[in-house]
Amino acid sequence: MSNLDRKIIRMHSEFGESSPNKCRDCANLLRIEHHDRIYRKCRVYGISKAESTDWKCGYDACGMFNKPYTGPAMMKIFNSRKGLTPDYQCEGQMSLF
Repeated sequence: MSNLDRKIIRMHSEFGESSPNKCRDCANLLRIEHHDRIYRKCRVYGISKAESTDWKCGYDACGMFNKPYTGPAMMKIFNSRKGLTPDYQCEGQMSLF
């Protein structure tokens, strides 16, 4: 299972599925042009410059299909559940502060 597959599985577990809808038809799918390339990002999952937030149009849509979303990026919530927050510091790791 690729990282991309894990993302949509998490979205389905959080919001349910919206079959037979596809992400390509959702208002939350953004198409961002940068350096003559188009990147697709899900507004609900979260947007970054990283490849880890790239989105496949062919995914089966989640329950947020065409619904407005103003909450925090889901990728941050998923990472905080795993104990990976921006303030996370490993034992013995040096601090710059």
